[in-house]
Amino acid sequence: MSSNDLPRREPAPGPHNAFLPPRFDGYPYLVSRIGRCALRHLVLVPADWPRDRIIATAQVLAEANRLETVACFGPEDAVYVAIDNTVTWEGPTPTGMLVIERLHLPEPLPATDELTDRRAALQAFDDANPRHGYIVGDGTDGGEPAQPQDRARASPVA
Repeated sequence: MSSNDLPRREPAPGPHNAFLPPRFDGYPYLVSRIGRCALRHLVLVPADWPRDRIIATAQVLAEANRLETVACFGPEDAVYVAIDNTVTWEGPTPTGMLVIERLHLPEPLPATDELTDRRAALQAFDDANPRHGYIVGDGTDGGEPAQPQDRARASPVA
């Protein structure tokens, strides 16, 4: 199945859309949903990478971190990847309260002028859109204690 065959999720109509945080427009990048709250991790990927490579990187990141991850190519062009590594649907780029470039990608990124310029733009975007308040996770989500294999996977590589 190609990504063109996947279902699309359209934003829900209503006045709440007017209150969504702005989206960073320095595409492409990956966004990972952290927990059941508005917190989103954003990491840039090189603009010259092919679409399939960016989606494959999103799949690796989703599986490794057990977080839904989205390959974002434009405001209405995002490919969503579930934690089981399946591409689930396409739709608009997600928004939320950003954490920037804290999760590591499966491969080092090249030190290019293009990435340096977009990182500067991302930092300026983050500075211009400060986060206020706090984030509360969903205590009813039925979480469970970390298992030994979870701790090993999340431990720094020696």
